[in-house]
Amino acid sequence: MKYVCVHGHFYQPPRENPSLEAIELQDSAYPYHDWNERVTAECYAPNAISRLLDDQQRIVKLVNNYSQMSFNFGPTLLLWMEQKEPALLEEIREADKMSQQRFGGHGSAIAQVYNHMILPLAHPRDKETQVIWGIRDFVARFGRQPEGMWLPEAAVNDAVLAIMHLRERGFRVAYVDIDAHHGDGVQLAFYQDPNVLTISTHERGDRLFPGTGFVVEMGEGDGLGYAVNIPLQPLTDDVVYQEAFAAVVGEIKSALDGAQPKAA
Repeated sequence: MKYVCVHGHFYQPPRENPSLEAIELQDSAYPYHDWNERVTAECYAPNAISRLLDDQQRIVKLVNNYSQMSFNFGPTLLLWMEQKEPALLEEIREADKMSQQRFGGHGSAIAQVYNHMILPLAHPRDKETQVIWGIRDFVARFGRQPEGMWLPEAAVNDAVLAIMHLRERGFRVAYVDIDAHHGDGVQLAFYQDPNVLTISTHERGDRLFPGTGFVVEMGEGDGLGYAVNIPLQPLTDDVVYQEAFAAVVGEIKSALDGAQPKAA
């Protein structure tokens, strides 16, 4: 292997309470106040001043990793950073200027659409708005036109494509998502389809991205009742998780098994 290209995608959703216009205490981010602060301390800031050590574990050089890699920061994260971590934001801007010198005038930073929405499923007008806002935010923060743009991929994923493939062949599909985050992309792709049952276990949407997956999300139209969500408390342990999974998913499986045609 002669070359390796590394891209860093850095994003946080807006975490502010709309009524307070401030981020409330997030217990799951302990010992920090919220997840923006925690990820900044553990990831964003260390990458701006990365330590190179010798064989005696002594610091020999400090490196701004952003200047040597392709990267994008979500506009909503940069807005928070501008207010709470302005020095770090300046380090990121400086990294883009350094990378232009390193890579023949091409900066390492690329733009991102304004929100981490499910872009392929959005209305064409909303897609255009997201791209325009993303470009303008990038220009305002980095002082140049972007040469690339990171596009959210959450809707077109392996699971969606696999389910579509099965549906084309006449199969009805039950999809179970056990990620810590809500399986919003798959759910939304088949939200009105009675032939696809989506079940998602995840941390509750008011505490973790993407902010969806509440029990009231049950599908729409012909698909009503074919979306099932099991939102769990932060720090849920294995025992509670298994009980919740068995109680809900087990019952659904039993109901589906009972609905299957009997052999003559």
